[in-house]
Amino acid sequence: MDELLHHDAIIRERIVGKSVRAIAQDHGCSIAEVNKALDLFAVATINARVRSHALALELSRLDELQSVFYERAKAGDVASGMLLTKIMERSPETRQCTAPEGRSTSTRSRPAIHP
Repeated sequence: MDELLHHDAIIRERIVGKSVRAIAQDHGCSIAEVNKALDLFAVATINARVRSHALALELSRLDELQSVFYERAKAGDVASGMLLTKIMERSPETRQCTAPEGRSTSTRSRPAIHP
């Protein structure tokens, strides 16, 4: 139980931006031990299900923003048009994260370039 509390303290300190070296010095442990705590935290909190949830939420947020800025851009708001363009660029990149490895979601092929 003590080790778990120790790991929690390390994680909290790292989250607020404290360096690994400083954490190791403050806790009287090695950098490798701090990294081990961070690795265990990552394995416990990042998995396929969490990634899917995060991706779905991000895509929903992008869709909502796109609809808001689209209407404003149509009304002539240049700044909204610029933000809309950024959102539209980001959305395909995010959606491509779901493509099977080694496959692209793009259906457009690039022409061969000959010197």
